[in-house]
Amino acid sequence: MTATIQTGDSTADEPFDLLVATAHELAARYPADTGAFVRLAKLTEETGEVARQINIWAGTGLKREKHGAFDAGELAAELSDVLRAAVSIALDLGIVDQVTAAIRRRHDDILGSKGCAPVQAPDDRIVEAVDVSGR
Repeated sequence: MTATIQTGDSTADEPFDLLVATAHELAARYPADTGAFVRLAKLTEETGEVARQINIWAGTGLKREKHGAFDAGELAAELSDVLRAAVSIALDLGIVDQVTAAIRRRHDDILGSKGCAPVQAPDDRIVEAVDVSGR
């Protein structure tokens, strides 16, 4: 089920829908920051920030000494920014529907004809994934 997205809509509940709604809102607020190359630059910047968080997590070089202890919340925020920046590119190029279809195809390819598969949680528990294929 997909929520209807409008600029400024804070009631979307699916993660991808939230990303699209946020990208719409930011495009409306900052119209000068649109265009595929501007969006690509933003994606590159955000990816670098994820890399910085991974370096802090790994404790490589002087990162942990310079930036302090690893913060999973900060990494989560940076990963969210990467996803939003990628969705912004799709929005700018008018291919959000194709990206949605590609996500579904990849999901089906990976999970197979069952439409669901067991998933290993970070704490090593096996969690049964919910069948969202509608089959």
